[in-house]
Amino acid sequence: MNEKTKNLCATFLVVFVGLAAGIGTVAWLNKRENPGFIQGDYSDLFALHGSDVLLFTIPGCDYCTKAREWLHAHEVGFRELSLATQPQHRETLTRLTEIPGVPVAIIGDVLVTGYNEELLRRALEAYNEG
Repeated sequence: MNEKTKNLCATFLVVFVGLAAGIGTVAWLNKRENPGFIQGDYSDLFALHGSDVLLFTIPGCDYCTKAREWLHAHEVGFRELSLATQPQHRETLTRLTEIPGVPVAIIGDVLVTGYNEELLRRALEAYNEG
């Protein structure tokens, strides 16, 4: 096999693997009914941190600031857990969600990934009803 053919095969393989990985990720996300809204039992975390509402953040994150402001505006008491000043929270967050990134809010039995006012509102409504 000549060098040109080898390079063409290598390029095809890289593109194919990249597409397969992308398609697999999209399929995985589509399998989940609501990837940003994950129900579960977070009572151990609440007991550990003394609050039924937790917000995982990092400094300089605009969406973290928006989530913090949203919780304040809705008069929700919460405990903020900074991944920068308390690195052990990164491991906790990795166990809780397969979607990396912040902010992550846990309100009652609902975990909300990212800043999404609609999902935060739904989580808060469920928390207030329960």
